[in-house]
Amino acid sequence: MTSPALLTLPSPGDLDSPLLEIGLDLTIYAERLSVPEWEAVLDIYRKYAPADVWTKVKASPDIGFNRLPAGDYINAPLSDNATFPFLHRIRHRTIRGWRTEFRIWDGKLSQSWSACIYRLAHQANEPEHAFYRFLFPWDTAPALVASLANELGKHIQYLSGHAGFCHLYDPYFKTAAFAQIFPWAKRYWAVDVEDLNAALPFMHN
Repeated sequence: MTSPALLTLPSPGDLDSPLLEIGLDLTIYAERLSVPEWEAVLDIYRKYAPADVWTKVKASPDIGFNRLPAGDYINAPLSDNATFPFLHRIRHRTIRGWRTEFRIWDGKLSQSWSACIYRLAHQANEPEHAFYRFLFPWDTAPALVASLANELGKHIQYLSGHAGFCHLYDPYFKTAAFAQIFPWAKRYWAVDVEDLNAALPFMHN
C-alpha cells in the first residue's frame, strides 16, 4: 500500500487542503509560568531566530495577530516599553494567574518561524499548566533546535518536552485538518501534531 505524501502545498482557506506542510516543533512543558523565566526564554530565542519572526504578535487569548512596526526587536531590552509595549499585558496576566498567550510569527504560510508562550488560567491550590512551543521550517538544522533546547532547559523549570517533525494546518479548518492528521499519525509515528493543548492538564500526572 502506498503511503500518503506528507508535504502539501500551502493552500490557506481551502477546505479540501487544510494541511499546510510538515514543520519542526520544539515544545517544553513548564512547572509554572513566571515573568523572569519567559523573559529569559525570549532573550535566548532572539539569538536563534531570524529577525523577521518579529513580524506579527498575539499578546492575548482574546485578540488575533497584529503586525508589528519596524523596530530593533533583536537587541532592545525586553523592558523597553517603547519597543515592546505588548509585553506589559503579558506580565500583567502572568502575575495574576490569568490565562496567558503570547505568540510571535514571521507571517509566512510556508517554512515559517514562530514562538508561543501559553498557560491555562491558574486555579488556587492547583498546579499550573503552561508550555513553550517553537515552530521551525522543516529543513532547519537539527543541531540548531537541539542547541536551543539545551540552552532553554537551563532556564526553564520543566516537566517534560519533545521535539521533531509535526503536522501544520490551517487553523480556520482545524476539524477538517485533524480528520486527515489522525490517520496519518497512525502511519507516521515520528510526526507530531502541532496542537496538543488538550493534553496540557495531564503534564503533572
